[in-house]
Amino acid sequence: MSEEETGWRVLKYATLSMEIPIMAFIGYMIGKQIGQEIIGTFVGILLGTFVMWFHVLNAFKKIEKKK
Repeated sequence: MSEEETGWRVLKYATLSMEIPIMAFIGYMIGKQIGQEIIGTFVGILLGTFVMWFHVLNAFKKIEKKK
């Protein structure tokens, strides 16, 4: 495996934790449009958490498959 591939893989796994704040921000912006910022943020946090866990579980499956 080349250094470049390793760098992209590290970046991919490091950005997993950024999904929750990004989704919270998107939820806030959508909530702001309908006048429910708090609910939009909460829904964004929940969706971000589910998306993050989905990606984490997929990453673990790929790692286990390589062994």
